[in-house]
Amino acid sequence: MATPHDALFKYTFGTPEHARGLLQTLLPPAIVAAIDWDSLTLVPASEVDRDLDQHHADLLYTCTLAGRRVYLHILFEHRSHGGGCLPLDLLRYETRIWEHQLRTEGRLSPILPVVVYHGASGWHAPTDFAHLFDDADLPTDVRAALAPFVPNFRFVLDDLTRVPPEALRARAATSLARLSLLC
Repeated sequence: MATPHDALFKYTFGTPEHARGLLQTLLPPAIVAAIDWDSLTLVPASEVDRDLDQHHADLLYTCTLAGRRVYLHILFEHRSHGGGCLPLDLLRYETRIWEHQLRTEGRLSPILPVVVYHGASGWHAPTDFAHLFDDADLPTDVRAALAPFVPNFRFVLDDLTRVPPEALRARAATSLARLSLLC
């Protein structure tokens, strides 16, 4: 169910000019330096998969990375509640994006999932996929032997509940982007 926050988020960060500052703040410095920010382009989720359009894939971008036209997808997942299964949701979105990319381009590109969280309390769930697996009661050597067979990825988390308003105001972003994050 869409909320006024979702609408404001999509309106604001659906414009590359406003998304740029958020991404430059959150992504690792080496990736920030390698992206040609003028190439940042919004891709309608419905263009990739109708289900993505209806399941809150939120915003999907492509850009040029390291001087080559590499289709690096940046997926925003805006949540108002922390959920332990978010990595599984992100994997579903990523799989659909990769399937589309294989059909249309014949290759795969990395996807950087970025989660902007604005819940009532701080984020407490893991930010990686491997933590969803229930293997804590297995012997350490068995867990280590299973590790190569367990998919794993992380997502970038912007937990707005832990960022003081002064820090949000100080971010390198457009005025509308800062206002949207403060709301």
